[in-house]
Amino acid sequence: MGVLLGKIKERSRDIKPKKIEVPELGDGTDPLVVYMHPLTLAQRSKLMPLISKNDMTAIAKMVVMAARDENGDAVFDLMDEKEMARSKDTGWIIRLSQAVADDLVDGAEELGEN
Repeated sequence: MGVLLGKIKERSRDIKPKKIEVPELGDGTDPLVVYMHPLTLAQRSKLMPLISKNDMTAIAKMVVMAARDENGDAVFDLMDEKEMARSKDTGWIIRLSQAVADDLVDGAEELGEN
């Protein structure tokens, strides 16, 4: 492995997920804790066609892609994504997606600076 490739992988490993509490999905005592991981460029490219068409289901897809538990396992699956897309209870979905969207905006701003 080249030195540059090693640095790229190291920087990627150093990026920490954002911890978000979701009381709406908790057990009544404790909130569900979700770790929102930044999206890779490959994941972002899957969202771009939906975003460019103002397809709001991209939000649900983004949440499913990024949400992990404390062990790094996916919190949501395809069935959850479909239910989120049909849900009227959108507050928690928006909160989770915002954690990822902030990273998308930060990345776009960095590209604009170079």
